Amino acid sequence: MKTAVEAVLMATDCGAIPAYMSMISIAGTGSGADTAIVAKSTYSPCVFSKDSNKRFQIFEILTMPREKKWYKEMEIGEFSFCETRA
Repeated sequence: MKTAVEAVLMATDCGAIPAYMSMISIAGTGSGADTAIVAKSTYSPCVFSKDSNKRFQIFEILTMPREKKWYKEMEIGEFSFCETRA
């Protein structure tokens, strides 16, 4: 879901798609696309805009996997994350 949202924002920011239009965004894991949403495109700074005409919105979730992957540990570049219990 996060990647589908990011794709809309990045595509709008770079001018690949027009702002404030309904778009379908598809994303997924390394093995293929598994999530699709219908969302209103907007620029990154407008995601939480007070103006509802400019605010990012997800209108519909078309598909999303039932079983989610949960990573106990993950490394990205210099960053390392691990699950902790309180």
